[in-house]
Amino acid sequence: MILSEPSPTPADLHFRLLGFPVRVHPFFWIVCLLLGSNPEPRSVAIWVTAVFVSILVHELGHALLQRHYGGRSRIVLYGMGGLAISEGVRDTPWRQVLISLAGPFAGFAFAALLAAALVATGVPIAMRFVPFPIVAVAPVDSVFMNELLRDLFWINIMWGVLNLAPIYPLDGGRVSRELLTMCLPAHRGVIASLWLSLGCAAGIALYFLSLGGGLWTVLMFGVLAYSNYQMLQAYQQSRGRGW
Repeated sequence: MILSEPSPTPADLHFRLLGFPVRVHPFFWIVCLLLGSNPEPRSVAIWVTAVFVSILVHELGHALLQRHYGGRSRIVLYGMGGLAISEGVRDTPWRQVLISLAGPFAGFAFAALLAAALVATGVPIAMRFVPFPIVAVAPVDSVFMNELLRDLFWINIMWGVLNLAPIYPLDGGRVSRELLTMCLPAHRGVIASLWLSLGCAAGIALYFLSLGGGLWTVLMFGVLAYSNYQMLQAYQQSRGRGW
C-alpha cells in the first residue's frame, strides 16, 4: 500500500518537533536523491535539504490540525513522502477535509512567508502560472541561498498544487472522496471518487509526458492511475460490480 507506514529500521532518524515524534526512514533520503536532477554535490545537498524541510512543513500542517481535534499524532517521512499518523481524532467528514487541506496549505503559507521575508529585505520576486506555478526570485549574493530558495518555492508551491489534485491517496483525493460520499450514497461516492482519481492521474501523466520532461512525475502519476484502477476493480467486485 502506498500509504502504509514502513517498518522501523536501525537506520531511522528520530527527533521531536513541536511536541510531535518524527521518524525518518532511510528510503526517504534515497528517493530524495533520485528526484534531484542536478548531480553537483552542492546542489544535491541543497535539494535534499529543501525536500526534507518542505515535506516536514506539510506533515506538520496535518499534525497540528489533528492535535486541534484531539489527536495524538506522529510524523513519518519515508520513500513515498510523509505521513501524519494520529490516534484519537474527534472525527467528522468536514474535519477530515480540513485535515487533508492543512498539509498543502501549510506549504503555501511557508512559501508566502519566504516571499514576504524576501520582499521585506528588498529582494523582488515574481510569479507566473503557465504551464505551472513558478516563482522567480532576483539573484541574491549567496549561490547556496539562490538554489535553496528556488527549490523551496518549487516544492512548496508546485508539489502543493499537484497534491490538491483529486487523486487518491493524495490530499486532494481524500477531500474529493469525503465530499462525494457526503453528496452521494457512500458506495457511489467511493466509486465516483475512484473514477475521478483514475482520470485525473492519467491526464496529469499524459500532460507531463507531452511537455517532454518530468520522467519521475509521469511515472508517479501513471502508478497512481493504475493503483486507482486496481482499487476500483476490487471495490466493484466486493459489491458485485454495482454502481
